[in-house]
Amino acid sequence: MLVLPSCKSNSEKIAQFCSDWKTIAEENKNDCAALGKAMKEMITEYDDVKLYGSTDDEGSQKAAESCQEAATFVMTCIDNKEVMEAMEMLEPKN
Repeated sequence: MLVLPSCKSNSEKIAQFCSDWKTIAEENKNDCAALGKAMKEMITEYDDVKLYGSTDDEGSQKAAESCQEAATFVMTCIDNKEVMEAMEMLEPKN
């Protein structure tokens, strides 16, 4: 299977994004407002990472595993305004 360099570099970016998100989620798991603020800052830093439609290759799927772990922390804060605004920032841009 041939992996294009752009896919490889994006999967590396996804891995770093997910790792950072998991760290932020763990550090702020008891403070939803702080979690939302930290997520907004992190998402802004990763503006160039293609998160949607990029899990077709095995590398991207593996890279996204820690995002699933981070999401479990985020779900406990789903009613928080800051967290919801941060989650909206993750929506694909048209």
